[in-house]
Amino acid sequence: MITWNEFDPLANCSLKSARRRVDLLAASTRSLLAAMPSPFIKLAGVGLACSLVAGGLLWGGGQIQAKRHRQEAREKILRMYPYLDRRAVLALDDGELESRPIELMARDTSITTTPSFANVKPDVRDLTPTYIFIGPDGNFHPLETSKARSAPEITVAIRDDLKPRVTIPQAFDEQGKEATYHFEFDTDPSFSSPNVWRQPALVEGAQERDPRSRNALDLDVLRTTLRGVDARQNSISFPFRVTAMRLPAWDKLDFAELEKQSRALAYGLRHDQTVSEVYAYGRQVYLWSEDTVYRSPIDTFVSGLGGCGHVNGLIGTFLEMNGIRYRTVSGFSPRVRVAYPGGGHSAIEVFSPDTRRWSYVDPYLDVFLPGESVESIVRAGKYNDLEIYPVESKFRDLGDSVSLNRLFEYHVYSDSLGRLPTVGMPRLFGRTDDYGLQWKLNTAPVFTAKELFPEEMTIYVRARYVFAGETPVRHFNDFTPPAGPVTASPWGTMSFTVKPLQALGRTQLVQSGAGSE
Repeated sequence: MITWNEFDPLANCSLKSARRRVDLLAASTRSLLAAMPSPFIKLAGVGLACSLVAGGLLWGGGQIQAKRHRQEAREKILRMYPYLDRRAVLALDDGELESRPIELMARDTSITTTPSFANVKPDVRDLTPTYIFIGPDGNFHPLETSKARSAPEITVAIRDDLKPRVTIPQAFDEQGKEATYHFEFDTDPSFSSPNVWRQPALVEGAQERDPRSRNALDLDVLRTTLRGVDARQNSISFPFRVTAMRLPAWDKLDFAELEKQSRALAYGLRHDQTVSEVYAYGRQVYLWSEDTVYRSPIDTFVSGLGGCGHVNGLIGTFLEMNGIRYRTVSGFSPRVRVAYPGGGHSAIEVFSPDTRRWSYVDPYLDVFLPGESVESIVRAGKYNDLEIYPVESKFRDLGDSVSLNRLFEYHVYSDSLGRLPTVGMPRLFGRTDDYGLQWKLNTAPVFTAKELFPEEMTIYVRARYVFAGETPVRHFNDFTPPAGPVTASPWGTMSFTVKPLQALGRTQLVQSGAGSE
């Protein structure tokens, strides 16, 4: 059985040892006084010795009291959260052990309207991404285009005006291995505008720190941020409504456009439809980045990328501007954090006024769990098979991987605008559903369809084959390098026209929009 004293760095701070330190301090003081020639100095020294001894006793007693308080706090956390073991609780600091109930007094705050740092301005040195892959040697290699292969012919079916279907013929290499199929869509033939999206959505390969925009980055053609996608599908439908591809050029993106895009994404949709639509849009469009800086929602909107909290925070802002309440939930596994100090994660939860429940929404990790909150997931022990990231073999005492359940063993609630303080789960014990219900929502102005959408939009499509033998596109956590060479066909290109106002007019819509509480 593990006891606190086996691991507690303060376990040796007992009353006996504290008294021993005081005895040593007193002995040192007597030696000092013996060396003093003046009776006056000796008299002053006696006062000094008394002060030192008293201070030592207070210091030792304070340490003992702190230790006892910490042990009591740990025992309380174990009773409150039986799924946590002693090793996990030992890894929590004093602030994380705090369990005194907190009064939730929110203050209303407006959304930041201007970018917070200059680096969000788009990098226009070269708008074209570089396509790469990880080879058998574990290094990145540029993707070569084979002139011996033909570009695919693209066909578009617009039976559903809002979600067209795009198809290319199947293709196989000389050994009969099927290619993977890569599609890109944009409103500009350069495929570099804010509207560009890819299927599959690709991982930025070189992990450039704090990129200024998602243009001109290295994209890994064999790794995706999407779950359950292997790029073997030669026919795909739009995952979100084509009307979302309404953004202007990069240098025209501002807070007014953020408001309009929020309303456009939710135009005519009910609450639950809006959450699903915004989630689908976020998982497909916004690129992961390796950030050491904080990006506000307007920063992420203008740059087109961000870390987990940044992308999910922008998705939450899209929802809040439509009158839908969200909160931020961050989590970590206490034991895993010892091995991986940065191994936590930040997602959002969205509140349903109909069910009075919070739902986990995480386009960054491609996880959407309607009706399931972090608290309900962890307490019920759900989603242990949903892997978030693997654990290195040298830390295998922690298991093979970190699941969604384990990632939020300890979780913290917060608000990106600071309308409530950040609060750890023990301080909200039994009332986590209350956090985030107090503040006034920041909603965007209501726009007409003509104010949001053009009469006509041209959508450019390009597609190609990537041949990597038996290796499909894999989720970034489940990647195995190809055994042989990787080549691509030339891009096949085409364009088609849609009329957003007509398409929306032919669809039964809720004219009041997403609505609120």
